[in-house]
Amino acid sequence: MVKRGFMKTVEATFAVVLFLVFLAFLTLNQYKAQPELVPQDVTLIQDTVFNEIQTNPVYRANALSLEQLELNLFINSTVPERYNHNITVCEVGPCQPLAINTKEEIYVDTLVISNTTKTAYLTLYLWQE
Repeated sequence: MVKRGFMKTVEATFAVVLFLVFLAFLTLNQYKAQPELVPQDVTLIQDTVFNEIQTNPVYRANALSLEQLELNLFINSTVPERYNHNITVCEVGPCQPLAINTKEEIYVDTLVISNTTKTAYLTLYLWQE
């Protein structure tokens, strides 16, 4: 009699452990890392450029007056040489897309800057050479 009770306890323990392993397997498979759509270095470059344009009064004024010369000089000094880049600045957003002739992936991000009277849309294009 004691032997049957012991076996039932072992079977129940085994069933619970098996069920918990099954649940853990399902849960862990749900959270597999998804492939990055935008590489981390591109995201870092975009964030760096846009943060500087937002916080630097000279770059901010250039963006609001739609002047690209100083913005391009700043971006040239910030973006690594392995990336080509282009920026468009316009009053009505989003800006017209550029026709860039490349087989590489093009990463695009847009920043909206405004004050009480004006709004500017900056679109940054990055792609590898």
